[in-house]
Amino acid sequence: MGSVRSKLLFSFLVVLLFTVGIGWNGIAKIEQVQTNSSEVTNKWMFGIETINTIAQLVEQYMGNYYQLELTSSADERKPLTTARDTLVRNIEQSLAQYEKTITDETDRSNYDSLTNNWGMFRKRFDLIAEAPEGSEEQTKATREAMMYFNNMRSLLKLMVMFDHNGAVQSTERSKEIYKNALAVFALWGTAALAAIGLIAFYLIRAITVPLKTATSALDRISDGDLTLKPLAVKRKDEFGTMMTAANRMLGRLQDSVNRMQQSSVAVAGSSKELSERAERNAEAAKQVAESIRQVSSGSDSQARYAAECSKVIDEMAEGVQRIAHNTSEVAELSKGAADSAGGGSEVIREVSRKMEGLSSSLAQTAQTIRRLASQTDRIGEISSLIGDIATRTNLLSLNAAIEAARAGEHGKGFAVVAGEVRKLAAQTEESSKSIIDLIHAIQRDTALVARTIGGNVEEARESVAAVRNAEEAFGVIAGSTAEVSARLQETAAAAEQLSASSEEVAASVETMGDLAVRTAGMAERVAAATEEQLASCEEIRRSSGELSGVADGMRQLAGQFRV
Repeated sequence: MGSVRSKLLFSFLVVLLFTVGIGWNGIAKIEQVQTNSSEVTNKWMFGIETINTIAQLVEQYMGNYYQLELTSSADERKPLTTARDTLVRNIEQSLAQYEKTITDETDRSNYDSLTNNWGMFRKRFDLIAEAPEGSEEQTKATREAMMYFNNMRSLLKLMVMFDHNGAVQSTERSKEIYKNALAVFALWGTAALAAIGLIAFYLIRAITVPLKTATSALDRISDGDLTLKPLAVKRKDEFGTMMTAANRMLGRLQDSVNRMQQSSVAVAGSSKELSERAERNAEAAKQVAESIRQVSSGSDSQARYAAECSKVIDEMAEGVQRIAHNTSEVAELSKGAADSAGGGSEVIREVSRKMEGLSSSLAQTAQTIRRLASQTDRIGEISSLIGDIATRTNLLSLNAAIEAARAGEHGKGFAVVAGEVRKLAAQTEESSKSIIDLIHAIQRDTALVARTIGGNVEEARESVAAVRNAEEAFGVIAGSTAEVSARLQETAAAAEQLSASSEEVAASVETMGDLAVRTAGMAERVAAATEEQLASCEEIRRSSGELSGVADGMRQLAGQFRV
């Protein structure tokens, strides 16, 4: 009997066995009582009733005889004779019915004596009817008939007494059977009650003891007490299975709570570290934004300087064109140079001043281009810093994604935030690379412009020196008009060449201005990306705060259990 089902089935079978035993014994006793009752009813009572009927019929037969003796009319005797014949048939039918109930030799002997006396009684009445009236033969037959009548009455009483005794005996047997049945019922009932009581006690103990143990353990678990030891399992039935399952549940709960406590501590530490990193990243993003604003401001200044430089170069080109025009005119009027030597000296001085102004403008332009190169170098450094920050941000987002993956279900939201940060860092890194490439292109163009303007400055210096030489040599212009004319022609050619160089410088400066404008636009886009990165850092910091709250909730939840 390993399982509760087997125990209950065994208990049911025991109760059923006792019930069947008691019922079978009761049915057997009832059948015996029924047999005795049937014997009393169908035999003894029927025999007594039949005997009484025979006695009444015999009495009626005697009465019919006396009526016939007292009646002399043939008409009156006829129905009496018919009645007598009917009485005889009824008596013989009753005797035949009684004979069917005979089962005892004594009763058989009494019945045989009764039938013999009945036969002799009838014969004597036949002799009485045949004998002459008042004869001795009739008197003798009458005495003998009375004797047989008395014998029949005695036998009938004896047979009634016999049947009565049989009925009494059957009744006594029924009473004995009843008493035996009561004793057997009492014995079987006592045994059944004892067995049922023992089985009930065993079943109640077998069911309530493990239930109390399991219920007590589950109450402690529901109160958060997981310090209890595993339940002792000594049974192999359903309760043993239940206690084994409870032990498995306790072990898994203890393991789950321990891991939840460890995870909450780890998540709290990770969220704190992530918050600190987010703050550092936000601070770095602020610095980058400030640097980008400085770059944008420098690019605007560079664009303004380029515009001013372009204006100066345009003026210089216009002056050079005028110089070329004037020089041509001087070449044409070189024949009258002697006449206008004083005016020519003034013109040369004016040319000297123009050339000095042109040289100063070119020097200023070269200085502006050098500042522009310095600003582009600064932009390159800032772009490199942005690329480094984007790389570190990408690493931090990767670490955050790893920590979120370790956090499992609670880190899904943080993993999404880390992914967005990683995407933003990648975009920032790509933008910084584009800015660096653009700055390299600007640096190359700026270097070309610087070299070009440097050449122009050198040419302007040479032109100034030439003009000064011309001024020094103006004293001998009058004596060497042809030489002055040739030199003026050379000056016109140099002026034309200077005009062409000025146009190239103007184009380079215009390109530099476009690059400065593009640099400012890129700086604005980088600043916007930096602002987005800063907002993402703020979002990461808020998410880390929420994660810290979740970790605190996990710690509080785990704190409800005692492991």
